[in-house]
Formats: sequence, structure tokens, C-alpha cells
Amino acid sequence: MIDTPARIGPYVILAELGKAGSVTSYRALQAAPNRTVTIQVLPQELVSDPVLLERFHQQAKQIALLQHPNLVQILDIGEDSGRLYVVTEFLAGSTLHELLRQKRLTLQQALQVVKEVAKGLDYAHRNGVLHRQLNSKNILVSPDLSVVKVTNMGVGPVESPNRYGDTITTDQMTLGSFHYLAPEQTEDPSKVDQRADIYSLGVIFYELLTGRVPVGKFSLPSQLNSELRSEVDPIVLKCLADDPDARYPTVLRLLADLDRLEETLRIRLIDELQGISRGTSKLFRPPGLQGRRRTLLIYGAGALLLVVLAALALMLPRGNSGGSVSSQPVAAPAPVPAATSGAPPAAPEASSPALPPSQSARPAQTPPGNAANTPTARPQEAQPTKPPATSAVPVANAAKPASPPPKDLRPAARPEIPSGRDSTAGDYQVALGKFEAKLYDQALADARLLLEEHPTSSVAPQTYLLVAQIHLAQDHNEDAMAALIELHNRYPKDPRAPEALFQLAQLVLQSKRKDKELDAAGTFGELADQYPTNPWAVRALAAKAQLEEREKMRQQDPILSLTVPSELVTYRALVERFPTASAAEIALWKLGELYSELKRYDLAVQSYAKLGEGFPNTQYDAWFEAGELYEKKLKDSAQAMAAYLKVPDRSRHFKEAQKRASKLQND
Repeated sequence: MIDTPARIGPYVILAELGKAGSVTSYRALQAAPNRTVTIQVLPQELVSDPVLLERFHQQAKQIALLQHPNLVQILDIGEDSGRLYVVTEFLAGSTLHELLRQKRLTLQQALQVVKEVAKGLDYAHRNGVLHRQLNSKNILVSPDLSVVKVTNMGVGPVESPNRYGDTITTDQMTLGSFHYLAPEQTEDPSKVDQRADIYSLGVIFYELLTGRVPVGKFSLPSQLNSELRSEVDPIVLKCLADDPDARYPTVLRLLADLDRLEETLRIRLIDELQGISRGTSKLFRPPGLQGRRRTLLIYGAGALLLVVLAALALMLPRGNSGGSVSSQPVAAPAPVPAATSGAPPAAPEASSPALPPSQSARPAQTPPGNAANTPTARPQEAQPTKPPATSAVPVANAAKPASPPPKDLRPAARPEIPSGRDSTAGDYQVALGKFEAKLYDQALADARLLLEEHPTSSVAPQTYLLVAQIHLAQDHNEDAMAALIELHNRYPKDPRAPEALFQLAQLVLQSKRKDKELDAAGTFGELADQYPTNPWAVRALAAKAQLEEREKMRQQDPILSLTVPSELVTYRALVERFPTASAAEIALWKLGELYSELKRYDLAVQSYAKLGEGFPNTQYDAWFEAGELYEKKLKDSAQAMAAYLKVPDRSRHFKEAQKRASKLQND
């Protein structure tokens, strides 16, 4: 048995933390700065193989540059007496694997852990680093789950005679974690991408929900855990798809679905609580004519009782004072007058969106002069809070990526007024009229009543849009987002659903969320994927690319097998799906620039040529740029001359292009 060393390099060893295969971990003290760290001593074979050692150092340095709150930071890498060691920050707590052996997490806790891990992975993927062996033992958590960090990030595939395709990490490829590996990792570990990490995260998610890992033909999480909603199953299954193409393409897309799942569950809980509240308060509020009659009966009975008591008082003997008891009758309390409003009669007891507390007790405003002959208005009920978006009019061919809209997102034009025989169309017009008259509380009450009583009405989707507009007019952006999410979730096939997602993404950008840029980019991407031929999709892709460029996002490109600016992938998708859209003009120009920066001049000239051919009146000098690349980078004189000759005479480079074409022709 080898004794625990007193020191490793400049670090004083405090205790051995454990072993994982041939890797030994220690808790140690770093003198300057005075802090506790974790040291992992790697296998001797790594030090003795110069090829593996060099590759390890190169890739470990790349990982050491990663700094994210959900990733364990590598602090140092060194050698001491033939021992190679890695120093990381020390975290009090335990691994997720150890925690799961002690207790079962709730769904909310499971979602919290998975989302934190996903955020760390997304950051690593965007910086060109894959984990490759993610499992519950590689996730460190604090007892209250306030800290969740991924450790042992992979340092790249390393081939050797003994371990083909292993990944050198500070855990040295724990083979006992086989069930966490994606199927393609067992076939060719050197060719996996970020989707392998997504599969591993799916296994962890399944384990959090059920207490076991999925093996063979496994059951759905909701079948093993009766406390789960079935909405969680599709997300887990998409992560665990055998075919990488069937999984989430990026962790960002997974995070977007997890956010929507959380919101769906939260709204459902609110609806259930409201149902209980309505059931217990039916005797105390007048929901319509029946309620008013009940109120009158209660007050009438009270008045009758007071009259009887007064009569009894008159019949009692006089007191010793000789004074008389007053015989003046006691007036019965008058019934509370019904509130007047333009709202329709009471809705059936059904779940409805919830208003913020600041509005739920606010009485509906009544327009002057309408007190008579108006149905009684119901008290306003509460509605859900969720992330939202902007109300823009769809433009099939947006020339430039959309920028976040101003605070007041009400459309300049009057919202669409439904037509046809649907009786609720009139109710919608009433609510719309009140909205335009700035009677927001009344308009909101009418719109909600319509949605409660007629959830399948043809005007329900646009009523949700109206609800969002009302909330925006009142600066209640979170409530507006909730209405947009409801629209998309309830009516995903409605023509307004893509618009709702677009508005949602833009409102997320205006929110104070910590990761609002990533969330918004994910929502834009979901819109484009879910509605690939819709006019809103081209706007979403343009807005997503602009956001990615502004935030300098990066990701692994499966086509180029490189880490590239994320906007490159998005612009490429835009021009492939919408080659004639106005937004494709700037997308092609951007692609040419991005490919040139990556020194993929062949792809750059293709983009410039497509721009010149598809947009003959383009403002960009596409043909001149193509000619220069052909001439100076690709050394193709014939193609260069052809490109120069296509430069239009309105171009500021026209004369120069003609001169260069003539020179190439004479050479």
C-alpha cells in the first residue's frame, strides 16, 4: 500500500479523497493564495508515453481556459517525481452519484440540476470542448443544490495501443460508466460531437427522475415515477435517441425545452390551485345571475331576522327607568350593487391564466354612461407569468435581422378583427375596443372570460395575442410572455403560433434574466426548426444570427468539423431554406466574410457568387470579392476573370475590375 505523500509539487497534502481507476485524488493546501484545492494524480503510463503526454498538455491548456460557474476550474498542471497531476478548485459537498444514493430528488430539483449542468456543457461546447464521459460521478453538488459543477472535462480523444479512443481526463476514462456513453462512442470515439454529451446528460436526467439508468428497452420516466407529469418523457427520450440526428442538436435547444417544461408545469399548478380556490369561494362571490340571486336571498334573510328582533324588542316589558324602548325599525342592509362592465356573463368553472397579485384585486373600470343594462362583471382572476416576446407584423422577406423592439410593443395597426359566424368574434371585438380605448383592466377581464368559456373558439389564439398586448401596455412583460407561451403551447398549428415565439424571444432579450441571450437564441432557433417554411422563420434566423454575432457565441460545426462563430451556422441555414428572401442577401455576404476568416476561400467564393447571381441589384460588391479570392487565394485566373467581368458598372470597383480582367486575359 502506498502511503499518502506529504507534498505534491508546491501543494501540502491534507487527505486522500479517493481513487477512480488509476487516478488518485487528494485534498491539498496551496500556500499562496491560501486556499484548499483538489489534486488528481494521473497514471504513470501517461508520463512515460511522450506522444500522449504532449497531447495531454496541449488539450489540458485549452480546458484550463474555460471559466464558467457550472464548470470546475483547472488551476494548475504539473509534474513531480515522475507524477503528472492536475489541480482544480476544491468544492465542499459530494458527487451527484453519492447524493442520489441518499435521497430521491423532486422534479423541480432534477430540472435545476440538469439545467445547471446543461449551461456548463453549452459554454464548453461553444468553446470547442466536449466532455465525452459525463456521468453522475462527474457532477459535484452542494447539499442544498445551490452549487452544481461539472468536473473532469474531457481533454480530447487519445489513441494508444492499450486504449483505443480513450479520453485523457482527470478521471482517466472510468469504464464503469459505460451506460452513460452514447452508442456512437463505442463505435468510433474519435468522431463524436456535442450530441454524445447530450445523450449522457439524458441518462443523468433519467437517473434523477427514476433512480436508475436506462438500460435496454427501458420504461418511460413517468411510468416508473407516478409523481411525474408525462410532459417530461419526450424531452428525456429525445436526449436518449440512438441516432445522434434525432437528439437535440445543441444543449441550447435542450435548455429551451426545459424552460418551457418548467413553465408548463408551473402554469398547470397555478391552474390547479385556482381551481381549488374557485371551489372554496363559490359561496362568497356572485358569478352571474345565480350568484346575485344567492346574494339577495342572504341579505333578505338577514333583513327579515332584524325585523323579527325589532318586533320582539317592542313586545318586551319596559325597564325600571321608565323610559321607553325605541321602536324605530332597524334598516336592513341593502344588497351590494352589482358592478357594471362590458364583460359577458359568468364563465364555467374552468382553469384560467393568472393575473399578477397587483391586478387580481383591482376592480374593472366602467365606461361612463354604461351603468344601465350591463351584465354583471366577474371579479378578475389571476393569470400565469412566463417569458415573452414582441408584437411585430410578419414580413416574408426581412432584409436585415430584427433588433429588439421598443418597450411599447403594441402594433401600429388595429389588431385583426375576426370574421365569420363564430359568436365569440363579437366578444373579441368588444375586448379589442376596450383595449383601444385604453380600458385595459376591462379589456383583460373580457379577453380572459372569452378564453375560459370558449377555449376552442376560432378567435382564442388571437385573443391570447390581445392579452399579451394588454399586458405590454401595462408594462407587465412577464405576464405578456406567459400569454404568448400559452398561445404557442395550446395552439402550435395556428398561424399565430410562430409570431408568438418570435415575440417571446424578443421579450426575453428585454428581461433581466441571467442567460437571456442564450434563451432568446434558443427560442429563435426553435421557431425556425418547428416552422421551417413560415415567413416568421426567416426573421427568426436573421435575428438569431445577429444576436449570436453580437454576443460572440461559438459552437462546433458538424459540416466543417471546426469550432466556428455560431452565426455562420445560422446564416447558412437561412440561405439554404430561404434562398430568395431579402434576408438571404446579407446572410450570403456575412457567410463570405466568415468563410474567408476561416480560410475556406472555396466556400467564400460560392457565397459571393450566389449573392451576385441571386441578387443582381445587391448593394454588396459580391463579384469583385469573388474575383479577388479566385485571383489571390485560389489562384484560378479563369474564374477570377469571369467574376471581375460580372462586376456591375454601378460598383465603385467597376473600373478596377475591368482592368484586372483585361490583365488576366492578356497573361
